[in-house]
Amino acid sequence: AAAAVAAAEAGASQQEAGPQEATPQGAELNLEAIVDQSFMKTLRHLLFSRFCVLCEFNRTVTQDFLQLLDPNAAPGDEQRQLLSAAKPRLFGSARFGQLAESLSRTAVSPEKRLRMTINRKSAVMFRENGRTDWEFRRTVFGQILRA
Repeated sequence: AAAAVAAAEAGASQQEAGPQEATPQGAELNLEAIVDQSFMKTLRHLLFSRFCVLCEFNRTVTQDFLQLLDPNAAPGDEQRQLLSAAKPRLFGSARFGQLAESLSRTAVSPEKRLRMTINRKSAVMFRENGRTDWEFRRTVFGQILRA
């Protein structure tokens, strides 16, 4: 009988303490873990949705929009401003696709390729000495610049 009275008093004191103190520590941690998992799941879904929208935007722009623009337009031209506004949302493949296509059409024959000889040993020794190459003869940059 004494144990029943003690259990009843303990139950009454937990009800008086309020819902915050009545919940055990494990339940609070479990609730926090569930909220964290739900938040991460929602965040992954939102990021994936944004990625899908950007992919579709890039596909549409690449197929329909970039072909209509002149890549050599003047800086103040409307086409250039339109391209500048869309550029932050374009992936690298869309941005540099036209450039790669233009470069592939302008193949360089082996006879026209630039050939130069650079003395790397001299450049390394010059750098280790800590001197300044005012004549642009010893550093790699200077040798390429003078070639």
